Amino acid sequence: MATKRSDSDIIAQQVASFEPAAQASIIDAMLADRSPAPSTPQIPERTLLQRIEVEDEVPLVVTPSRVLVRSEHADRAAQLLNAHAPGWSGPTPVECGGDVPLGIARFSAPSTATLTTEVLDLLWDAGIEANFSYITPSGPFVKGGENTPEHPTGTVPDWQSRSTAESGMGVRIAVIDTGINCDKTTWGRAWLRGIARTTKNRDELNTLGGATLDAGAGHGTFVAGIVRQVAPDSVVSVYRALDSEGIGTEESVACAILQAAADGADIINLSLGTETYKDRPPVAIEAALEAIPDHVVVVAAAGNQGSERPYWPAAFKRVIAVAALDERGAPAPWSNRGPWVNMSTRGAGVVSTFVHGLESTARDPKPEDFRSTRPWAMWSGTSFAAPQIAGLIAVSSQGRTPREAAADLVRSGMHLADFGAAIATPLPYQGA
Repeated sequence: MATKRSDSDIIAQQVASFEPAAQASIIDAMLADRSPAPSTPQIPERTLLQRIEVEDEVPLVVTPSRVLVRSEHADRAAQLLNAHAPGWSGPTPVECGGDVPLGIARFSAPSTATLTTEVLDLLWDAGIEANFSYITPSGPFVKGGENTPEHPTGTVPDWQSRSTAESGMGVRIAVIDTGINCDKTTWGRAWLRGIARTTKNRDELNTLGGATLDAGAGHGTFVAGIVRQVAPDSVVSVYRALDSEGIGTEESVACAILQAAADGADIINLSLGTETYKDRPPVAIEAALEAIPDHVVVVAAAGNQGSERPYWPAAFKRVIAVAALDERGAPAPWSNRGPWVNMSTRGAGVVSTFVHGLESTARDPKPEDFRSTRPWAMWSGTSFAAPQIAGLIAVSSQGRTPREAAADLVRSGMHLADFGAAIATPLPYQGA
């Protein structure tokens, strides 16, 4: 008879996927599956990927053949690009569909081979703020390897026993992620009640068809459940900027930020991000953050590479960057850290609401079966530390603004070098 694993065993398995060798294999598989090649199955609205090699660094994952620039620099950029390598098309404005323009123009290279770091250096040397269109996934690059959701071994929280003393009543929190899916579960009547579910924010769970879940399926549902466990009476809205494999473009994230702010969000949670060439900020997300009102608090995951390099959008000064602590409350060795990190809380073995479905053996040799009406899962990463802080800001906002509440949280936490203010996890789950 198989021995039942402990929560510690599950966490150890999950965080092992953050090791560089494990990440390299995940990136390779992801690129092979989505490269812009004739052999790649073309699926409508499925984001394709391109690898950009950088000496002595992890390869960059970007949208093929695409460069983004500030709109005010578009004409000069066009002249330089065509002088450098004739055949570039653009500029084409990035349209988000709302009342607030993003202020970003897109250029397309004549081939993927033409999209190089030298192109960016050419533009930057001319004083033009430009960058690749980065892929901003819901993990170090994408959830995969052994970091798959698992069944927790302890007692999961009950909706009826939720705290109502500090509930985040009326505070509007936007979750920008893979969307939400409550099909065949009771979450719409419990932890995720009142969250709008439409075709625009639906997590499709499996973009390729078949009977099993994609690698990023349920990520947004899981994050929304974390927010609601901390702030059960907050007004949560979920926006889909990533697909069910946890992959999305920088432009889709930027547009979702604008939409969330236009819809009245007080707090925006971004459990996603990327490293960039020469640590230069991603221009579309930067433009979106500049365009939204100052009172909107933005919280983002610091990333899982165990690095001090800026991880965007968390590294923007405008954003509250959240690193991860391990299950003992100590700095997690796999979490990003640095002077740009503002706060940290538990990111190892976080338990939250999941989706109805069966994992794929291609993703997990021992797939979990979540086909129940109340599927809870355990998952690890800074993706799941950030929404705890978003929820805490909400519950601390009674009688003051979320920005004031966030500043007080930073002051109240125990300061850890490069991990900011360490905050005890507010989640109710108690391990076995």
